[in-house]
Amino acid sequence: MTIKELIPVYLAHLRITGRAERTIKNTRYSLNDFVRFLDGEEILNIEDITAEVMLAYQEDLAFRLTAGGKLLAIRSQDKPLSVARGFARYAHEQDYLVSDPGKKIKPPRKPKTLPRGIMSQQEVKKVIDATDMHESRGYRNRIVLEILYDTAIRRQEICNIKISDIDLDEGEVAEPEAIDGPQLSPVPAVTDAGVPLVSLRRSTHLDNGRLVTDGKPQR
Repeated sequence: MTIKELIPVYLAHLRITGRAERTIKNTRYSLNDFVRFLDGEEILNIEDITAEVMLAYQEDLAFRLTAGGKLLAIRSQDKPLSVARGFARYAHEQDYLVSDPGKKIKPPRKPKTLPRGIMSQQEVKKVIDATDMHESRGYRNRIVLEILYDTAIRRQEICNIKISDIDLDEGEVAEPEAIDGPQLSPVPAVTDAGVPLVSLRRSTHLDNGRLVTDGKPQR
C-alpha cells in the first residue's frame, strides 16, 4: 500500500476513536508535510518508511528555515514529528510495517530558559546595596544576600545553614540539609562590599548559631 492511500485510513481511525475534528485537521496538515518530505526522498510505499527515514525527517525539521530565514521553533518541529511518529506507529500496529520506525526517535528538547521576572544584575546590586551596613542586622543581611547570590542556594537551604557550616579557610559553605542532598558551595572570604566573613560571628547574635530561622532574619 502506498503512503497516500493509508493516510485517509489513518484519519478515519482517529475519527472513530473520538479525536476532535480540529485534531484530525491538524494531523492531516502535518501528514501532508511528511508526504512532501517523503516525495523528495522518492519514498512512496508504506513499507519503505524506516527508522533512518524518520531520523532524516527529524533532521530536515531541525534545519528547516522559516520565510524569515530563522530555524523552526522547537514546537513547530515537534508537532509534525509527533504526527509522523503516530502515523508510523499505526502502520506497525496494523501490520503494514514489521516494526515501529519512530519508536526510538526522541522529540526535540525545549531549551531551558530563565523564569519570567528574574532580576537583572543591576536590580540585584540595588537590593544588596540597600542593606544598612551601620548596624549588625544590616551587616548580617548583606552577607546572607551575597551568599544567596554567589551560591544560588534555595531559601530554605540557607535557613538550615549554621555559622559552623562556613569554612573560611577552604572558602566553602556546607549544606548538610540541602534539598538535593549534602553538598559544598563556594563562598568568598570577603564579600563584594569588602566585608570579611570572619566577622560574621560578631554580626549574628543567635543562640542556635543559624544565619536565619524559619525564613525570617533573626534580630
